[in-house]
Formats: sequence, C-alpha cells, structure tokens
Amino acid sequence: MEHRLVMEHHLGRYLTQIEIVHHKNKNTSDNQLENLQLCADHHDHQKIHRPDTFCKLCDERHFGRGFCVKHYNEWKGKTGRNKTDRCEDCGKPIHPSKYVTKDGRTTCRKCRWPAFKCRICGEKGYALGLCHHHHEKENRKRWYVPCSQCGKSVSKAGRNGRLPICWNCKYPKKKCRICGGKHEALGLCDNHYHMLKRGTLKE
Repeated sequence: MEHRLVMEHHLGRYLTQIEIVHHKNKNTSDNQLENLQLCADHHDHQKIHRPDTFCKLCDERHFGRGFCVKHYNEWKGKTGRNKTDRCEDCGKPIHPSKYVTKDGRTTCRKCRWPAFKCRICGEKGYALGLCHHHHEKENRKRWYVPCSQCGKSVSKAGRNGRLPICWNCKYPKKKCRICGGKHEALGLCDNHYHMLKRGTLKE
C-alpha cells in the first residue's frame, strides 16, 4: 500500500475507499509521485486500462463501433445502408427508398397520402373518396346483376348460364305436400314422415 501512502502524503489527506491510485508505467513497484495518478473510482481506473470498453463520446459502456447504444444508433442512422432521411414536409425520419414522389421529393407516408374524409357523409375515408360503408355500397351497385326470376342479386356462380339465376330459384326448397312445412324426406315434413313410417298417415 506504499503508493496510496505516497499519494496521501502528496494530497495532505486520507484517500477514500473507492479512490484508486494508478501506476502510469504499469510497474506496481515504482511508487514515485511522477508515476502515480489518482482515479476517483474503479470506473475511471478501468477507462485507463481498457479504453475500448467505453464510448468515445461519453462515459457509457461500449456497444459497437466505439460508441454506446445511444450514440451507436445515431451513428447508424447517419451512415451505411441504414441511413435515414427526413420528410421534407413534417421532418420525421424515413427510409430513403420509400415514399419518393414523382417530382423527387422525399416524404413520409402520412404526408404523401394525407387522411381524407368521405365525400358523402364526412366520415374517415377508406378508398376512392368514400368511407368503408359507402365504398361497399358502390361496389354492390357496380356488380349488381338481377336474377331473371325473382330479381334479387346474383352471385358470380349464378352468372355462368345464359340467364342469370340465383341459387334459390335454381334449386328451390321443397315443402311438405300436406301442410307446407319444412321438408324432411319423401315430400313430407318430419311429423308426417314419421306418421308414414308408422302407417298412420292419412292424406
């Protein structure tokens, strides 16, 4: 502990427990005052022995390329293939390969496609200047094909024939021939079908 005693005699006070005396020439037996350097704590002492483990711009731990996490992310955003530009309208950082207008201006998504309202009801826009509700309504009108028998809208499956016909008209539901109820089997409803099986049915 001779090096600490020499430093205390030079400073005229006792050293604290966290203060460390560093040997400049890395020879621990050389305790001359010119070879000693006082470090505030272990953190400062480690910066002398291992400078690569700390950021070049601050005292934080090293993360990559000689920087801490914060300064590394700033450096990464300014150089290399991950370089980011800023929107010319709002100033937010964006990737340069996206959202470049025809006149060569680099803009973010929100500035290039600003939010719009429906031209009919004023609600939040969805597509073609319409909200989601009116957009679906316009699509139904555009693809509306009436059934040749009942006039209801026909799906794509019913447009293959010569005349468009809906599913219900092409394959009408059977009814009970006695009461007109829901068909079960043999042209009868469930009740009359069981009566037929028991032999008690009277038509």
